[in-house]
Amino acid sequence: MGFVTWRPDSSQLKHHEYTIKVSDGYQSDEQKVIVFVNFVPVIYSHPDPIILVGLDYKHEIFVKDENDSADQITYRAQMLPKGAKFSEKRGIISWNPRESQKGYNDFIILVKDPHGAVVQYEFSINVKNNPQHRNSVLWVFPLVLAFVGMFVLIEI
Repeated sequence: MGFVTWRPDSSQLKHHEYTIKVSDGYQSDEQKVIVFVNFVPVIYSHPDPIILVGLDYKHEIFVKDENDSADQITYRAQMLPKGAKFSEKRGIISWNPRESQKGYNDFIILVKDPHGAVVQYEFSINVKNNPQHRNSVLWVFPLVLAFVGMFVLIEI
């Protein structure tokens, strides 16, 4: 008994064909093998970490597939907050969080390529009070979190 081992790297994607030949000195046999090397899809979009009650939220999931099959990626929502909608064709989440949803809300989306590789995309979004819903004379919403390249606007 013997084994054939191979650890493909990222330069060896797609189909590879090889033949295994065995012999016991009296008889021999060979078997042709075709292996498809698949690269799992990579998600490179990042949801907003904080959103406000009553404002429309939209997040598109961007996926890169090294196998050049990005147009065949499928999406499935595993967990969404109440009222959130998900386009399984386009990978877009839309939501208008309510007052009762303040705090952290979890999302789980499954991303699958046509060769069967599945990636689970999990994230939480913190829903905060919307300062525009207050009747105060002056209300300044404290900046909780900002990212490099992110546009920050504080309305007074």
